[in-house]
Amino acid sequence: MTGQRLRAAFRRPALRFAIVAVCVAGALACQFDPYTASYATSKPKMEDLIGPWRATDATTRDLSKGSYSKLKPKIVLAADGSIRMSEIPDTWRSPFGQGHGQAQDFAGKWKLDHHQDRWWGLLLDDGHMLYLGQLMVMENRAPHLLVLRYGDPDNGDGYEFERAVEQ
Repeated sequence: MTGQRLRAAFRRPALRFAIVAVCVAGALACQFDPYTASYATSKPKMEDLIGPWRATDATTRDLSKGSYSKLKPKIVLAADGSIRMSEIPDTWRSPFGQGHGQAQDFAGKWKLDHHQDRWWGLLLDDGHMLYLGQLMVMENRAPHLLVLRYGDPDNGDGYEFERAVEQ
């Protein structure tokens, strides 16, 4: 369409509305992961990650509203590269983030990963499958948070964890 024809088309209200509607729909279809603004872009120190982590109060509150109300999710990152997660809602392994109200445990290995050459997260390996981009480090300085992502990243769903006080 030439510039002159495009200007003429914009003079017609119905066509102008259609063009604007298509542009708006296209812009809305390009969503983004709302957590990305909080992901660590500076490499975290290992000593800031190793140890026990517990679900934040906000995550525990969110879980209390549904079928996961009795769960107390925990993560333990060991210096030898092992990881144990307990009482994790089963949504985290579902491709669409829909769980069945069950708790899952996870045992495997972890290592720091520069996800998409931009953000820092943990690569998880249970010996059968690699989990990449699901457990991400938040904040550039300690104290960090961890977020266990599930479902479509554009939905912004995740369980947040903070360092637990060792007893």
